[in-house]
Amino acid sequence: MRPPTRAPEAADARRGTTELVAIPVHPRLAEHVAARLHRIGMDDRLVLLDTARDRVVVLPAAAWSVLCHADGTRDVEGICLSARRFGAAVQPAAVLELLADLDALAWLDDGPACGLLEGEATPVATDDDRTVLEMVAARYRCDGRGDCCRSYPTISMTPADVHRIGAAMADDDALIHRSHRVFLPTVGSAPTVMRAVALVDGACRFLADDGACAVHRRGGAAAKPVGCAWYPTRLVDDGVEVRAAPAIECVCPARPDPSAAPLLPPTRVDALPLGVTIVRVPLRVRFAAGAEVDRAVAIAATELFASGATDAPRALWTWGTRLAQAGWVGPEATCDDTIEVSQVSSRFAAVAARARARVGVESTWRSDGDVVCRRLRRIATVAGLLAAPSAAALVLDVNGDPALERHVLAVASFARGLLVGDDVGRTARDLALQMWLARALAAFGDLGDDVTLRETPLAAVLATWRAQRLGDR
Repeated sequence: MRPPTRAPEAADARRGTTELVAIPVHPRLAEHVAARLHRIGMDDRLVLLDTARDRVVVLPAAAWSVLCHADGTRDVEGICLSARRFGAAVQPAAVLELLADLDALAWLDDGPACGLLEGEATPVATDDDRTVLEMVAARYRCDGRGDCCRSYPTISMTPADVHRIGAAMADDDALIHRSHRVFLPTVGSAPTVMRAVALVDGACRFLADDGACAVHRRGGAAAKPVGCAWYPTRLVDDGVEVRAAPAIECVCPARPDPSAAPLLPPTRVDALPLGVTIVRVPLRVRFAAGAEVDRAVAIAATELFASGATDAPRALWTWGTRLAQAGWVGPEATCDDTIEVSQVSSRFAAVAARARARVGVESTWRSDGDVVCRRLRRIATVAGLLAAPSAAALVLDVNGDPALERHVLAVASFARGLLVGDDVGRTARDLALQMWLARALAAFGDLGDDVTLRETPLAAVLATWRAQRLGDR
């Protein structure tokens, strides 16, 4: 990043003075900041989320008419000229003030981004003739409620997705005349290959009131974005096979039906569509007491452990604790270890604090009735109760949904989900915490009108934990 130089004199309207303001010469929004246009009722606003510091600033939506032209190739005058070309009535002093405020937050970079930005998405693989292996036992039937379209702050789309949506929604005025206010860069303000769709009431802009996808309704399944069409199926390459299994993050995959349609058609890896991501298990897996072991050894041990687990969360916690503390890498699974309840309650205290912090972040731009805010508040409340060792001890033996818990563990084993994090032991214990938290929510949480949380608490916890990074520390 080049050192910023002083911009021309500009009136500072807030202080009523004229002073020199230093900003980058060719400013752009930094890549650790995500810009999202969001509508609540009739109120349009621009949400800027600092993903590195969990900070949010909400601006009038019109600010995007300026920032979308700040791509690192224009100075302030060029930004104004480009914005006016699209019909925005902007003045250099106001633009400079906006940019100076963002620079004060360390949210601006200088010059074009390295690597990026315009063009085609990169294929996931070339010359890979392996056929993706599906977890047949994890097939399910989608009920079309659209819960997945409400749970995440970013819904990404490829350039081809954008074109298909434009064709399917040909009478959408915003797509015709203001597409820059529908599809935004995934990060920063310079164009990115992948795009993030604008949100309405915390959900995808194209989600209809009845929970259906408007793009699907108008253009058929083939018109849907690739990521949406494949969700919640995830792919992982374990070095031998590329495996496909669903994330258990809504009601439907939490009710497996092996007789349902396949998760995906028979597909070679090198024929996967653009926009599909493959997660790869590293050659050396951080497995026990921080030590790394060969990928094949880690896979064999994890498969044997998962196949022998009966009480899934207890097995996950004791196994993960062994890995973290004793340097144990053996495959045998046992639930006989005594669980230190104080360790469990301490982790729930951290989860409660993290959930409360996320409520503070999300509630700055979502409405109070938003499903994400409601879930976070309930999770924060229940996790706070479990921070007491007496309550944590009780939840270890509460009857949850053992069949679903074992299914979640089986999916994690098949899809190598315990092996793709930073540390297998910590990942295993985090999954145990999520299962216990779901048990507690079902036992004494006020679940309200959140259908997913009421019908399958574990699916709601899994989705919120991942989307809100509740395991971060």
